[in-house]
Amino acid sequence: MIVGPVVGEDYPSGIAEVRAWFGADVLCLDYLDWLRWPDGFVCPWCGTDSAGDAGAGRYRCHGCRRTVSVTSGTIFDRTRTPLSVWFEAAWLMTAAKNGVSAATLAGLLPIGSYQTAWTMLGRYRATMATADKPRLRGVVEVDEWVQGGRQSRDEARLRGSNKSLVAGAVEHGPRGYGRVRLRVVTDAKAPTLKKFIAATVEPGSRVVTDGWKWKPRRNRRRRGGTRPVTHGHQTKCPPTPDAAPGGSASAEPSTKPPSRSAITEPNAAQPVTASHTHTLEQPYKMVSLDC
Repeated sequence: MIVGPVVGEDYPSGIAEVRAWFGADVLCLDYLDWLRWPDGFVCPWCGTDSAGDAGAGRYRCHGCRRTVSVTSGTIFDRTRTPLSVWFEAAWLMTAAKNGVSAATLAGLLPIGSYQTAWTMLGRYRATMATADKPRLRGVVEVDEWVQGGRQSRDEARLRGSNKSLVAGAVEHGPRGYGRVRLRVVTDAKAPTLKKFIAATVEPGSRVVTDGWKWKPRRNRRRRGGTRPVTHGHQTKCPPTPDAAPGGSASAEPSTKPPSRSAITEPNAAQPVTASHTHTLEQPYKMVSLDC
């Protein structure tokens, strides 16, 4: 029977225990040693399990004669920030419901600068990220935008633009927005953005876009099993005829716009509900990818 880590024994239960357990770097090194080699030291170079203590969390391997640090090959390797600060930053980052920003971290901990806090969070996030992320599914909104700070004309002329084109996809669920995928792209052309969608969206999902020209405009089947289906495209709210007393439609159209649930996919039995922030006056499309 596999027993998982026990709170209060294998890891702290609160910020008070974090500071008590890891108040000095020597305590942090001892904890990392226990995590890395729970059954005793094993050299990562030659596999020898015999070594001498070189001090400060380091071992001198008796096989290859190399000096191996407990932090080698980790995000803590060669860091100048105290490990006690690293450990407390990890707790604050994971314990907060909405995470923690670099500015907040720099204000709470004895960190030299905002850049140091930003680098620490970046290393933690890169470690926690999985390489084989599951693709988004269901109703997914896709858009692209330009990201970058303000630049003077002289800076733009001498150094070029510092802005990047970013493509993003976000899931729409019953409780609001879900998972997000972002990627820097070279351009906003159809092949580039379709490649991004194919890599981040599960086949058979519905993709909500803003109706820009790169999106498919009409139903057509392509080779390779890809069938983009466009529906729900509206440039303005059309008038809806009111029912006359005799049961027939009146000649005067109503100015009341149709509800969102009234916009349905052609030949579809169920209405399509658009849960994004675009208004009905703005064109949008929903594309079904069957590739």
